[in-house]
Amino acid sequence: MLVDRGRATDPYHSTVINAAAVNFLLDSGISVRVDAPRKLVHSKFLVIDSDRTIIGSHNWSAGSDFGFDNLSVDIESATFARSARRRCAALWRDADVASRSGPP
Repeated sequence: MLVDRGRATDPYHSTVINAAAVNFLLDSGISVRVDAPRKLVHSKFLVIDSDRTIIGSHNWSAGSDFGFDNLSVDIESATFARSARRRCAALWRDADVASRSGPP
């Protein structure tokens, strides 16, 4: 899971908001990284298996699910999934490993 890093200009205080989720994921044995300091990752997508990608405007949160007007698309395409996986791999390489104490 790749999460947002809090920044001085971050009105949402992402580090604080994401802390409980990061701890839960780490405690569950899931790898978590924090986006690179120089770039805010605003993409919201999930690649399932090798041919399905869900991409949209929503955050993966209850507030976004129930409180906002978002749109998501479920794309069945191995070609698109490969492209999304490459993008995710590049973002992951640039990200910092998350810890229970917060971002590096």
